[in-house]
Amino acid sequence: MQKTEVDILRYLDERREWRTSKMLSAHFDVSVRKIKYIISRLNSRDQLVLSGKRGYMANPQKKQEIEEYLNQTHYNEEVGMYASGRQNLLIKKLLLEETGIDILDTCEELYTNPTTLRHELIKIRTKLRQFDLDLKMENSRCAITGCEKGRRKLMSSLLSNEARKGFVIENVMAEMFQEEEIQFVRHAVKDSLDSCGCYVNEYAFMNLLIHLLIVIDRNRKGYCLHNTQQEICHVSSSSTKASEQIFQKIAVFFNQGLARQEIMDFSLLLESQSTGIEHERIDEYDLKKTLGNDVYTLVEEIVRKVNEVYYLDLSENAFLVKFALHIKNLLLRIRLDRFSTNPYVEYIKSACPLIYEVSVFIADIIYMRTKNRINDNEIAFLALHLSCIFDKSMYSESHIHAVLVCPSYHDLSQHILQKIQNRCKEHLLVTAVVNNERELALHQNHCDLILSTISLTKHYRKEIVYFSFMLNGRELEEIATVSQRVLKQRESDQFHTTILSLFSRHLFFHNEILTEKEDILHFMCERLEAEGYTDSSYYDRVMEREAMSCTVFGKTAVPHALKACAKHSGICVYTSDHGILWEGRQVYIILLIAIHPEDQFRFNEFFNKITERLCEDDQTARLISCVSYEEFLEALVYSQ
Repeated sequence: MQKTEVDILRYLDERREWRTSKMLSAHFDVSVRKIKYIISRLNSRDQLVLSGKRGYMANPQKKQEIEEYLNQTHYNEEVGMYASGRQNLLIKKLLLEETGIDILDTCEELYTNPTTLRHELIKIRTKLRQFDLDLKMENSRCAITGCEKGRRKLMSSLLSNEARKGFVIENVMAEMFQEEEIQFVRHAVKDSLDSCGCYVNEYAFMNLLIHLLIVIDRNRKGYCLHNTQQEICHVSSSSTKASEQIFQKIAVFFNQGLARQEIMDFSLLLESQSTGIEHERIDEYDLKKTLGNDVYTLVEEIVRKVNEVYYLDLSENAFLVKFALHIKNLLLRIRLDRFSTNPYVEYIKSACPLIYEVSVFIADIIYMRTKNRINDNEIAFLALHLSCIFDKSMYSESHIHAVLVCPSYHDLSQHILQKIQNRCKEHLLVTAVVNNERELALHQNHCDLILSTISLTKHYRKEIVYFSFMLNGRELEEIATVSQRVLKQRESDQFHTTILSLFSRHLFFHNEILTEKEDILHFMCERLEAEGYTDSSYYDRVMEREAMSCTVFGKTAVPHALKACAKHSGICVYTSDHGILWEGRQVYIILLIAIHPEDQFRFNEFFNKITERLCEDDQTARLISCVSYEEFLEALVYSQ
């Protein structure tokens, strides 16, 4: 059984509900025709899958047979992998074989045919050009050509991709090194950095480790780094000293001398990844001195503009010092063209969409100053820094407001209030403590919930939780449960209201003839302009944002401008049964968002919620199956 068959059967078995062929097609990135063929193959063995007008569902009468079949079925991971995984495998084989690979032998290994393999190699050639490399194909052989530095960058990218899948470095490098060798290099780097006062984070440490292992492997094979055209940059004494210590230890352990150019190259990398001062010891004067006037001015601009647009205060000293030093190192990496690799880009993007969007905004500020683009890896690192200070309450009324009704008796009300706050501080804020119903009348219109120790005689259009003066554990849990339910309902109501105000039947398009990203965005921007939402410059503003970082979340694209600039806020929807290629990914839904400047705060809240929903496979599958505006709105607003 092929991997896709296993995945589809397991997917249906886990859900136990009907799924249309379009839903399955979108989820697994294969054609509807292929889905039908796979289902027929599954059912040729046993009636494992039911089919009907509502689609497909795992046969509940065959639960035991399905479980046994999934447990007994094995497949070759390399043969059954998707195209992207197969391409990575081919690149890895090409890197390991300096003289290249034999196409016919590789076809036998992967159980594929020469025509399919040649198509894959053409796609690989496009990837290689990003590293100034090329693919040379002669007769039945194929090999990578290009400079040593490009080959190393490709190896680093490939290994980092493996790490981002959750593999530990010892497993990733198993074909090149023994575990004790990797452990030696790891300790050599850590000890040298500590002794020389160089401070790096976990991700930077992993980048340094991968770099060194590649250096050792390439030098073992006789491929050393020759003098390269490198911008002259100041390297601190601590980075120089640490680099020399590390390479001395490596030379002794591996009995392998390394060229001076390798040490210089590593010291530049270390300088761009580390700081020579502990963050806690830096005051404003030291920070200015460390950054220099240009970098300090840029950081001030970032802090000011982020506060103006996103209402986020980055000036808190403990955060600002770490963030500013990160910006300094980032600018050095830009100059050296040595961007860091972040193993959690996609997770950060989908889990923290608004934080990532603020990071894209910062990347644009840096671009306007330096005229250099920052890739998704570096944008994700900015997001990691912002997550330390990003307070959800700045963008959402994440607490419900409650009034506590409790007769005045010594400090009883304060005792009760303290217990409630300790248990419910994440989502409940008691804004007033009153003694009777007369006082309650003054606050009832400004709260979401009433908490009372006495019986109330009047009718209130608020939920009420009664509890005793003792406020035992069961009663405290009831307050927590009710307050969370009220908060969830309020957020749901607000989301529904926002959706209904932003979407329009006149801006919904399903299965139009356009298939190219640029053509579709042109069309959608024209429709927004025709309906009075934007002006003729909006397409260019959207493309500026697209150039910064891909706006795909799951199987949905959410293009928008970097700044709120629309005449009126609204969303144009474009859906496709067949999918649209969007920066190398297949999307089925496009939401083009236009926001008026006065609605920026509302956009922050909405953007978080809409992207969270669009990253849920089941929710996206329901939306993809909709063919009308009414169906789409129903699925988006009311499905939970």
